[in-house]
Amino acid sequence: MRARQLRPVREGAPTRPVGDLEPGRFRIVGKVIPTTTTQSTLDGLECVFVEHAEYVSVHATVRRETEHTIASHPFFVDDGSGRAFIDPASAIVDAVTLWEDGGLTGERRVRAGEEIEVVATFAKVDVEEDGGPYRGSARVWSAVDDAYGPPKISYRTQPEMVMPTDDLTAFLRGAGVIMAAVSGLIGTIALL
Repeated sequence: MRARQLRPVREGAPTRPVGDLEPGRFRIVGKVIPTTTTQSTLDGLECVFVEHAEYVSVHATVRRETEHTIASHPFFVDDGSGRAFIDPASAIVDAVTLWEDGGLTGERRVRAGEEIEVVATFAKVDVEEDGGPYRGSARVWSAVDDAYGPPKISYRTQPEMVMPTDDLTAFLRGAGVIMAAVSGLIGTIALL
């Protein structure tokens, strides 16, 4: 029950396949199809959005940021029914922060091929087709700013990814109690 109460409230935008979009605010879920990518400095994976930060340790508990870079590239979200154009430079990106070097290197990213969720107002816009500006343009659905703010990109496509379910929490607590009881029993037998 507590996990359900802690789970963030999702925006009330209805989920819609890209192929069925119309002008308005919707939630779409699909895979990232890149137009251009930047390599992650942590593991070399191709990303359409990378926010990288370097820190130095000033004191045992204090860090000072020495470098902060952001690379973002427009991409498409493909859900099998169609593609929608997304520009992460004008979006709120919710991504996990990965840490290395004992917490002195941090990186948030959206990887090519990753499944994401986008909540935005969609409108038809002209986008350059593959091959550059001399190849022409295509009219596609694109996430745009509106009265609700910029588009929101999230890696959290399933509610279970946000908070553990009550069943999982109950199971882990029960397993912990059983392990404590068994260790107490083994300790008692060892003393005899």
